[in-house]
Amino acid sequence: MRRAVAYMGAMNRDSSAMGETPSPCIGICQMDPVSRLCDGCRRTIDEIATWSLMSVPDKRRLLADLARRRR
Repeated sequence: MRRAVAYMGAMNRDSSAMGETPSPCIGICQMDPVSRLCDGCRRTIDEIATWSLMSVPDKRRLLADLARRRR
């Protein structure tokens, strides 16, 4: 599991270096059964699954939403 987490972190850094919007994944991938949000990044399973298909404006909107969910 640690290897996968380190790999995801490296992918996020590489994405941002290429000008892409980095994934909000922080490698704590566990879904809360009550809120149905990931305990790490606070995304729904649908948001996680569609991240790579989202447009940059949609990703930015979701990142703003995630900041509000963390409060």
